[in-house]
Amino acid sequence: MYYFFMGLTQLPVPPARMTVKVRSKNKVINLINEGEANLLKTPGLTEISFDVRLPNKRYPWANYDSSLMGSAVNSLARRLTGSSNVFGFKGSKYFLDQFEQYKRGCVPFRFIVTRMGQSGLNMLFSTNMLVTIEDYSIEENARDGFDVTVPVKLKQYKPFGTKTGTIQTDENGNKKFVVNEPRESIDRAIPNAIQVTNQASIWEAVQGVSNGTIDWRDIMASNGIENPLEDVRGKVLVMH
Repeated sequence: MYYFFMGLTQLPVPPARMTVKVRSKNKVINLINEGEANLLKTPGLTEISFDVRLPNKRYPWANYDSSLMGSAVNSLARRLTGSSNVFGFKGSKYFLDQFEQYKRGCVPFRFIVTRMGQSGLNMLFSTNMLVTIEDYSIEENARDGFDVTVPVKLKQYKPFGTKTGTIQTDENGNKKFVVNEPRESIDRAIPNAIQVTNQASIWEAVQGVSNGTIDWRDIMASNGIENPLEDVRGKVLVMH
């Protein structure tokens, strides 16, 4: 079971296929009498692409829970009872408006893919990345009825900012540039510990306070929590 989050918005239907492209910045040069050599450089920004299906009618397999814990529990309940969860149904316009805000707002957001095992209770692995929407299109096809398909292209975002500094000279006359201010960061300051006051899983609690900048699995292990869907309301979580 896969759960796709763009910011705090969960996609109602997990894309059937996703491509993650890690771009290379390596450069090949020619050496005299030695042939070619590959200069290794830091990888470029990761690119992600997939097609989003946005239903305009209620389907038993569509999921509109904004909570990972609620999504997993409802998904497991549907498998056991066959009942469908249509509470919180949102049409395609709701999600298209979100995409437009991400694009026009020129602000990066968290892209998270959570992969759960067949039982729905164990986490396989996850993708957690700060991204921007590069391109998306809206496709309508008669074979899909009133549903809308949106091919999306995301690109990894790395925070950066202007550096200020001074030139300092050591006792040997060597000069070096010393940064006065750290790079700007769009992520909020993270406290050393938090007390969870609302019903939430460890994933939701860590996501809420760190905006995805901390690996929730590390916090789960350091706080002795074994079940990723356990309700941690009332607990004090050490965040380092």
